[in-house]
Amino acid sequence: MAGIAYMRNNPERFIESNTEISWLEYLNNMSMQGTWGDAMIIQAVADQLKLKITVAETHEGFHEYHYVSTLPCTSMSGFVEIYPEQSTQSSLPNQTRTQYINKYMKQKRANETQSPEAKEKRRVYAKEYRKRKQASESSQPSTLSIEAKQKKRLYAKQ
Repeated sequence: MAGIAYMRNNPERFIESNTEISWLEYLNNMSMQGTWGDAMIIQAVADQLKLKITVAETHEGFHEYHYVSTLPCTSMSGFVEIYPEQSTQSSLPNQTRTQYINKYMKQKRANETQSPEAKEKRRVYAKEYRKRKQASESSQPSTLSIEAKQKKRLYAKQ
């Protein structure tokens, strides 16, 4: 809704980009719950919140991600300045979106330096979490058959 409000308050920045329907009809359609945002909405949100927004597009049949970025407009004159940055980046043929996001987050965490206190706090939390999980698993009644339990013991001995 931030984008719609910004567009209502600054129609001169966007109205000429909408040629298919009336401006009010466009705003009403875009403000409906479940409507996907388009390039104008994304640009309006970037302008309002003064953010750079990057959208990663992908299609099931393609093995590349297509990135579209918007930078907030810095011009206060009567015309619109939009700075789209477009690039394509190859990905592995079998790389899924989840794998891509996991790789991105891992790289992001690697670039961040954590204080020793934060690392210790995380280590203590992980240890407590494992203890609670193990305690809850041991308190639940076992559904394994006797044969499965015997196999489990046999593998544990090896």
